[in-house]
Amino acid sequence: MNTTPRTSNDGQFVRLANQAQEEANAALPGTFAFLKAFDPATGKSVNVRATTSLGLTPAPTPLTVNQVYTSDWLDLRGYATIGVLIRTDVTSIANGVDIQYSPDGATVVSHTFRTVTATDAAAGSKFFQVLLRARYVRLVYTNNGSTNQSIFGAYFEALASPLAATDTIEGTISPTSTATTVRNITSAKDPVGGLYDNITRGLTDGSGRTGRHVAVARHEVATPILALTSWKTGQGTVSSATVAVNLIPSPTTGRKSFLVKNLTISSRTVFIGPTSAVTSGSGYELGVGESVVIECDETAGVWMIGGTNAAQTLGFIEVIGT
Repeated sequence: MNTTPRTSNDGQFVRLANQAQEEANAALPGTFAFLKAFDPATGKSVNVRATTSLGLTPAPTPLTVNQVYTSDWLDLRGYATIGVLIRTDVTSIANGVDIQYSPDGATVVSHTFRTVTATDAAAGSKFFQVLLRARYVRLVYTNNGSTNQSIFGAYFEALASPLAATDTIEGTISPTSTATTVRNITSAKDPVGGLYDNITRGLTDGSGRTGRHVAVARHEVATPILALTSWKTGQGTVSSATVAVNLIPSPTTGRKSFLVKNLTISSRTVFIGPTSAVTSGSGYELGVGESVVIECDETAGVWMIGGTNAAQTLGFIEVIGT
C-alpha cells in the first residue's frame, strides 16, 4: 500500500490512496475502509479523502466600484471538485464571479460564471461547487458599479472526489447550475399482467418495443379548484334523427367545463358533437343514463341528434370559474 506522506501540492498521492481505498472496500463487501496518511504540514494523521483548503494570492481586499480582483493560478492536478466561498456585503456585476480554467496556467480555455445577488450580499456570502475542467484554476471577481465593498474574501476548497450538486430546497435552476449526470430507469406495475417493466419503453417511436405506457396530459393554463366559483344546470330536447339541436345555445361566460347526460325520462340513444353537422354516424353515442364531461370554455358548442325521430331529453351542468 502506498503510504508516501501527502504534501500540500501532491494530489497524485491522494488519487492513488483513494484508488487503494476503493479496492479495499471492494475486497470486503459490507465494510468501509478509511485510509490515513501523515500530513507533514499539520503533524497529524488525516483521512486522504479530506478536503484541502487553498488560500488565494494575492490576498483579497475590499474592492471599490467596478474594481477587479484576479488571483494567481492554482495547480489542482489530482483534484476533481472545488467549493468556492465568496464573502462580500455588496453585489457583483452580472457574472462577476468568473472561475477560469487553464491547461498551462496561462491560456484560459473555459469559464464558470456566477453572480453575487442582493440575497447573497444580505447573507454576507455565496457558496457553490464546480467540477474542474483543467489543471489550473483562478478567480476573477468584478465588483458592482455603484457601491464599494466593506468586506471581501474568497476561498477555495479542493476535493479529490466529485460531489453531487447541492442547493437549497427552493433553489432556482438556471443554465449555469451545477448538475450531476445520471442514468435512470423508472419501472411501473402493469395493472393487467401484474409484471413490472420500464415505463420509458414502448413509446410510439416506431421501434415496436414493449413496455409500460404513460399518458401525460399537458395544460398550458392550470385552473386551481379555488378558482371554480359556480355551476349552472339546464336541459334540451331533440326529436329528430336528421336535424341536430344545440343543447346549450347560450353558454355561460367563464365556463371551464360541462357535463352532458342522456336523461332516463325516455329510453332512446342520442349522439353529440361540436357542430350542427353531427350525425348518428359521426357523433359520440350516449346511451340512456350515460354522461360525459368535456373540458371546454363557452366558445365550444355541443349539438345533439337522435337515433330515431322520437323525443329524447339531455341534461347539462356548466362549471364556471375565474
